[in-house]
Amino acid sequence: MSKNTIIIGAGLAGLAAGYTLTKAGHKVTILEKESYPGGRVRSLPIDGHMVDFGGFIIYPWYKQYHRLIKELGFKEQLRDIPLSTVYYELEKNIYTPDDKISFPIADMAKLYAKTLPKMIRYQMDIAQPALHIFKDQSISEYIRDTLETDHAGMYETFSDVVCQGYCYGPVTEYKMAVVAPVVLNTTFRGNLKDSVYFFGNNGLFAQALADYITSHGGEIRYNEEVIELKSNQVKTNIQIYTPNSIICAARINKTLLQDIAPTIYVDCPYTTFYNTVIKCDTIPQTNGKDTWGAVFYLPDTTKPLQILSSVNIREMLSGETNGLYINLNIIDRTNKKTLSNKELQKQILEDVKRIFPNVQDAEVVESIHWSETMPIAEESFIESMREIQGKDNIWFAGDYLGSPSMETALQTGIVAAKNILK
Repeated sequence: MSKNTIIIGAGLAGLAAGYTLTKAGHKVTILEKESYPGGRVRSLPIDGHMVDFGGFIIYPWYKQYHRLIKELGFKEQLRDIPLSTVYYELEKNIYTPDDKISFPIADMAKLYAKTLPKMIRYQMDIAQPALHIFKDQSISEYIRDTLETDHAGMYETFSDVVCQGYCYGPVTEYKMAVVAPVVLNTTFRGNLKDSVYFFGNNGLFAQALADYITSHGGEIRYNEEVIELKSNQVKTNIQIYTPNSIICAARINKTLLQDIAPTIYVDCPYTTFYNTVIKCDTIPQTNGKDTWGAVFYLPDTTKPLQILSSVNIREMLSGETNGLYINLNIIDRTNKKTLSNKELQKQILEDVKRIFPNVQDAEVVESIHWSETMPIAEESFIESMREIQGKDNIWFAGDYLGSPSMETALQTGIVAAKNILK
């Protein structure tokens, strides 16, 4: 009989919980269905370089992220984000630098006057947003209601481009209460250009957390999937555990909740994306320039597969590559099985040629199909999860509890661990 804390999932939430408990001398066992730590923070080798295939931007207000970076000894490996020129394609084949986008001043004043006082009053913690102040409205509904219009024009379009470019849900689905803390922090605590990243390999951070846990008495059991969760019992495809406490840091689903919270309606779909690195026959250009950072593209819901953002790997690696490699975020609206690299290449080549007119051919050299990327949780679901926190000494952690982000994952994992240590 196991007498430790079982943590379900070795993503950032599970690793943060495991690290916190291990550091306090508590024994933990992490169960991970994949063969690697980090969840959606993952890096893979491309042409001799490690390239990020998941989250990598570390914002200035990521308090726990920066603290753990320092504790793990990685501060010297951080670099400023090189995306100093970020373009948004708001119309077909028209690239507009972000500092040149024009928003109506009257609308801007109205939005700020109504929104900022609410966010400041409730402090808007990204890991535990004040849900009630936005009436369960989506971003789109809130902006339209505030501006008293059927479509909020540039604000709504711009927000949709940015959200989906980062793999979040469309503004018609993504909740204002969830995004509000990001808006507040971006406004007052530094924007994208003040952010940092691990030079070439954000997977270093996840692996360092995992290594700390396993080198201080904890265990991470890979390729072990949890199939049933009950009070003080966790059943996997391999065995049954009966720990003193449980932290569920995996993506939430009805299977994991059916025994401990059968009345909760799991309304938490995830976005579905491919993250793909392509090798082009020439250096891809935007506006005729070789040097560019990231480009975000206007969503087109008629396309089953569509590139919604691209990142210049050469810029991210300080020019150490030959410039032929581009990292793409591709939304998957097909609801079909994972495509092979060859099939994916065939599907997106037309899009590649459209957004990079100087490219005639491109090869998909590596891709990950994120069938569950970013959660689009309803406020009622988040509230329900808050209500069952700690019941039967089962705690929940993950970015479905707040603003989907690496920091939210870390914060919720740490909070769950501290509750167990009390």
